[in-house]
Amino acid sequence: GVPVARVQMPVKAHAAARPHFDADGEPRDATAPTKTASTTKTAAKPVQIASFGLITPGKGIEHALRALAALRDEHDFHYTLVGEPNAFFDIRDLVRAYRMGDRVTITGHVSLAEFERRIASTDIALNMRERTVGETSASLCRIMAAGVASVVANTGWFAELPGDAVVKIDLDEYTDALLQAYLERLIEDGGLRARIGANARRYALAEHAIERSAADYMAFIRETVAQRARRRFVASVAREVSLLGIDPEQDDILRGIGAEVAALAPREVFDESNGARKPSEPVATAPPTLATTAASVNVVTGSSNGRLHAIEGIDYKRAAVEYPHRLDAERYHYLLTKPFYNLANKPDKHTGEGMDVETHRHFCDFANIAVALALPAGRRILDVGCGSGWLSEYFARLGYDATGIDISPALIEASRERLRSIAYTVDHETPLRYRFTTHDIESAPLDEKFDAVICYDSLHHFVDEHAVFRHLAAMLDVGGFLFVLEGDKPPEGSETEDELVGVMEHYETLESPFSPAYLRELLDAHGFAIVADFVSINGLFAREELEGDRLRVEPAAVNYLLCKKVAGEGVAASTVADSRAPRKLQARITTLGGEWTEKVAPGAAVRVALDIENTGDTLWLVGRQARRGVVMLGVRLFDAAGNLVREFHGEPPLPYALAPGEKVGLPVAFDAPREPGAYRLKIDMVDQQICWFEEHGSAPLELALTVV
Repeated sequence: GVPVARVQMPVKAHAAARPHFDADGEPRDATAPTKTASTTKTAAKPVQIASFGLITPGKGIEHALRALAALRDEHDFHYTLVGEPNAFFDIRDLVRAYRMGDRVTITGHVSLAEFERRIASTDIALNMRERTVGETSASLCRIMAAGVASVVANTGWFAELPGDAVVKIDLDEYTDALLQAYLERLIEDGGLRARIGANARRYALAEHAIERSAADYMAFIRETVAQRARRRFVASVAREVSLLGIDPEQDDILRGIGAEVAALAPREVFDESNGARKPSEPVATAPPTLATTAASVNVVTGSSNGRLHAIEGIDYKRAAVEYPHRLDAERYHYLLTKPFYNLANKPDKHTGEGMDVETHRHFCDFANIAVALALPAGRRILDVGCGSGWLSEYFARLGYDATGIDISPALIEASRERLRSIAYTVDHETPLRYRFTTHDIESAPLDEKFDAVICYDSLHHFVDEHAVFRHLAAMLDVGGFLFVLEGDKPPEGSETEDELVGVMEHYETLESPFSPAYLRELLDAHGFAIVADFVSINGLFAREELEGDRLRVEPAAVNYLLCKKVAGEGVAASTVADSRAPRKLQARITTLGGEWTEKVAPGAAVRVALDIENTGDTLWLVGRQARRGVVMLGVRLFDAAGNLVREFHGEPPLPYALAPGEKVGLPVAFDAPREPGAYRLKIDMVDQQICWFEEHGSAPLELALTVV
């Protein structure tokens, strides 16, 4: 029942148009060979051979080096690897092993414009992908559209290409011999290269034209939309309308909603059944009536606004204030010592001896939050719904300035008593910095700013979540952090739902978790971008549970969201681009205090402290892994001749995501070359798998380095 379509990867017609093609894409002088039959050497201009994309072991590069090494004495060619080397694949060592140093160039990461320019100057492209899961090669689509003769592995998607548009080689014991033979023929015969390239271009522009792909996408979208039942769509809108509490007498509002529904769900697309209208069936053009919409409003039941349905008739604020007084002596003592408690008195739901899962999670959560925030000591942290102050205590003992707020005066007094009893300071001379204040965050924000706000398992207790998020945003400047830990809204009829309803009935406190989608909507609406969405996997696991080097663990249904305020009041966070789909990538990189030691001894440790400022309009996402959209420092060292001597990324990584206008200090260290001479250090930011910032017009930091 799921619609499926095949849409070809799109290629623009202008892709790297090669000079030996005319305006119609036909080769000029396609029969002219590059050498005569009586000669054994190629023409004066070397034949340009290239591989494109990340330089990894599965690209057949070692096959290519072996074949080309066997041809080097008889043929004039140059082999270029256009792409970024892999830290786990020492390509330069392979080049040296095959004595190909004078015939091979490794470009490193290049811009898209440079990538296409390299394609246009290539005579033979090698795309011998040995490891494939059937994916389409974007680089080969561009290469074929440019009219370049290509040699590919006869596997996966590559095997589906026409035999006259590419040269296909099986991956078996004859691979090396065949590759050498085909390369020799292609090096010698320029006419053959041109004919294969012309066939490739015609095929690519026919099958992969961007206009055709766009049309296929639109057709698939229309087909999918047509399968969405109109009655279900109208019912979903009606449920949302009912949550707003609109009076049926507010005729103008309901008519406006009806008009919008009519535009979004016209009868020429939807029918009144549970399936899509068949194209041959007649179409009724009347829009949905106001009566139909109003009738749907009246049948709404269950959860509201993406939260667990609250029990009506309870004063949840009063219950939150009185909650400590409803506890017996054992439970109140647990409040004072949480997360520590006597495991001999565990609740019945926690079976077995030793620490229970919930308490274990609390201890792990504290450390994980501190690691995720990555804030320097002394920064101001607000603990919202602090209860008895256990999270505030943890952060105060790490050297942060912690403030805890709660609506219950009894809990605030318990928090103060808790920390008054601590005998030790942060260190031998630094006192604990903390304070606790009775405050209703639903009514108003505190009249001060914080570096980070933590909502640890507290948001589900608040009645007016919109007011809470609005007030949280007011206490953070743009660039401030919000960490949210919240369990998911449980499925209807589940044991967890029954347990939460039971707590509401017994203690009258609100236990109304959010659906993940609704929680994200709230964050976005109040200017918070999610910069890290974590899964917490904590514990010791038996080595026997490993499957190879992988461990299968079921994560808890808990949201761990590190958020950053990126927009002001009334502006959604989604209006600010992030580095996965950037707009303007700009950075100002300077040495701290302008200090730089230009002259160093061979092999000496080079140290430079940097100030890095996000001067663009895009939020930089960060991480230790070089996945798409992660922004990190890129350092390249060139010798006096302009050759790349060394390149490394993300050492060290940026400590946290940077919003537009934010800056951070970052130390960089590496060992100087052992060869004396003049060098040039080029420091830039790189948006992984997207671009270097310099390609967006951002000026890198360039420093002279002299090794003496």
